[in-house]
Amino acid sequence: MPLSASELQDAAAEFQWSQQEENKLNELHQEFVRLYPRERISSLSLDEYALGKATKGACWWLEYGTEKLGRIGGSNAFKHVVFFDVDSKQWRFNKKYTSENEAFEAVKAGLLKLLELAEQNRFEEIDGVEPFKNQNLTRGKWLYMYFPEKFLPIFSSENLLDFCQMFGVVFPNPPSSTILNRALLQYKEANPLFSSWSNLHFMYFLYRSEEHTSELQSL
Repeated sequence: MPLSASELQDAAAEFQWSQQEENKLNELHQEFVRLYPRERISSLSLDEYALGKATKGACWWLEYGTEKLGRIGGSNAFKHVVFFDVDSKQWRFNKKYTSENEAFEAVKAGLLKLLELAEQNRFEEIDGVEPFKNQNLTRGKWLYMYFPEKFLPIFSSENLLDFCQMFGVVFPNPPSSTILNRALLQYKEANPLFSSWSNLHFMYFLYRSEEHTSELQSL
């Protein structure tokens, strides 16, 4: 059931969040953007992108180095479409592609398309972009890292649905993860309790609700 106005007000008042904490997270975000500016995506090499090759490549930073900016763990490395399996010492990738290089070219084209659509506010088209069509976690994290004001750092469709229902947010049916994210963000921006909060601040508040404490443990 949606929370009542008094329950929301009490929860928001009790939540502890410091400017120092916010500053540290902003510095981490800026570090990622310095390492991987948007204009660098088209020139990334496969080794610079993939888990298993570069010690701290783009996918390492996305999944582990910036975990405090939103988690995308809990599923296998195929969420990055292509990666190097250090145990078998071979490339692994989505089998719709014939090689790791073909998969990686699809990744770069897909990332550039996602960012183009987000820049143009064409949100309803985002979830259909290949090769991230069924990769809600990685797609959502990439979008947040480059457009932190347009998206919340919440990437699980199930969690987004839970939070929308908790607040009584109206969303289309069937909902897509991007549309759920945008609906929840619009609710946050319209609510005087949360409108002055950063999107990170709001995300941490949501994950500290009782039913989502497990997702918060690594944040």
